[in-house]
Amino acid sequence: MPALQWAPHSPVIWTFTGTDLEPGELAVLRAATRSVRALITFHERAAHQVRRELPGTAQRVRVIPPGVAIDRARPPAPAVPGRGLLFLLPAGIRAIKDPDLAVSAAAAVREAGGDVHLYIAGPSRDPAFHQAFLGRLAGIPFVHYLGEVPRQELQGWYGRADVVLNTSRLEGLSNAVLEGMAAGRAVLATDIPGNRAAIRHGVDGWLAMPGNLPDAAVHLARAPDLRARLGAAARASVQERFSPQAEAAAHIRLYAEVCRPVPSGRGDG
Repeated sequence: MPALQWAPHSPVIWTFTGTDLEPGELAVLRAATRSVRALITFHERAAHQVRRELPGTAQRVRVIPPGVAIDRARPPAPAVPGRGLLFLLPAGIRAIKDPDLAVSAAAAVREAGGDVHLYIAGPSRDPAFHQAFLGRLAGIPFVHYLGEVPRQELQGWYGRADVVLNTSRLEGLSNAVLEGMAAGRAVLATDIPGNRAAIRHGVDGWLAMPGNLPDAAVHLARAPDLRARLGAAARASVQERFSPQAEAAAHIRLYAEVCRPVPSGRGDG
């Protein structure tokens, strides 16, 4: 695979971002780990998984949380029809992101009497799934697919959203979740390890198992004070726990470490 082709005398660092943490994907990498000087994960649960699935790497695994900047410029919010709630799903369109669950969440709010529109922003990551998903959206007037949105424009959508959704079945540590939190939005996400690494349920966001996520959406839709509290706590949490400066400093320290000569006879636990 292309990821395994590198200059043989250069230090190699791998970063595991999300779907590459599936056991099947990790199994492909086992034979190549001997030449890798460090393996980066975004949170401790992912580090434990890498250590378990890739024997002999324990001493080389590092946890470096991603950093997200607080955007103080507040880009202009997009114009949208109506005065109801706006749910935003920022995600590439593929099965593992489960955008149909976001549609179900918005539908549950409407069935409960709420006026909500769901906007989905993200590129196609699986053409066949993307086409089938757009077919399922036909005739649903409260769901709007925006396609891939430039980052600056996306910041405006975060600022306009009442709830930012993450409906993924698997995440490393979602940048979209962190960006929604940094924008001071209430984030509703599936209760999976990657999202638990970002969100403290009921403190700076809301987590729900997939089967319960539509009910959680109804709960948040009916609770503007809760959304405001979660959003304010989320912004403070990102500033404290996911600093870009801290991320950069951790990488610099790691690069300095891996560029030093390897002592002979070094082994991993």
